[in-house]
Amino acid sequence: MVANSLELLLTAILCHAAPYSNRPGVRSDENDPATAGYYYFNRARHIFLLNEDIMARPSVVTCQALCLLASREAGCARNARGWILSGIAFRMALDLGLHLDSQRLVELGYLSEEDYYVRSITFWGLFLFDRGWSTYMGRPTVIPCDSINAQRPPIDVEKEAETWKPYYNPDDRTVAGKSFPERPGHLCTVFERICTITEVLGSVMVSLYSEISKFETSSETYRADVIAGLYYRLNTWYKELPSHLRCDPSAPEGILPPVILMQ
Repeated sequence: MVANSLELLLTAILCHAAPYSNRPGVRSDENDPATAGYYYFNRARHIFLLNEDIMARPSVVTCQALCLLASREAGCARNARGWILSGIAFRMALDLGLHLDSQRLVELGYLSEEDYYVRSITFWGLFLFDRGWSTYMGRPTVIPCDSINAQRPPIDVEKEAETWKPYYNPDDRTVAGKSFPERPGHLCTVFERICTITEVLGSVMVSLYSEISKFETSSETYRADVIAGLYYRLNTWYKELPSHLRCDPSAPEGILPPVILMQ
């Protein structure tokens, strides 16, 4: 079962990576770059559908793989398939209890610190996907906020300090040969800040756009209070950004892509 799940995850990663390659061999049609990764997606679907253990024995690895496959389908404008695949991943995560704080299991020796970290970062990655995908699709979220007590992933000091390096095609003459300043990527704090703003996004969707929202039928005073509360949370999020996570166009060293994406 573990081997099948790992193969599924590896194939899902290759499915995402293939479109960034200029090798004709990763395309179903060597003359059509748009077909890059089709083989890996079909292979992943084959693994998922023909191995009953993958569904019968949920795992964190399977959650990760399904979310990656759903992300690819979203990027290919196959929204219905992406929505269904991601829904399976979210419910599998709930079945595994990833939304619950498992620190006590570490203290009792049932989980290692590494497993705790993997569970945490996987859950919050799924949370981001659930909120973002639901907002884009205009549909209800799957993971209920009131059932979450999982802690945010602890800051990995080494990962936070890792030097940011661009990934590019070495044959791309517009990039090859250029030098980039060496500075930390701050991936952990970027992730934490995205988690926070996504929680606010969830509140925006529920307060303004959900079927149970009273916003449209309420008084002007009520609506003004709702808007003011949401604005305060959004403004607080921005004010609490550390200087290295702010977009400053005048910065001589430029702005890191992860910071731009976060904004």
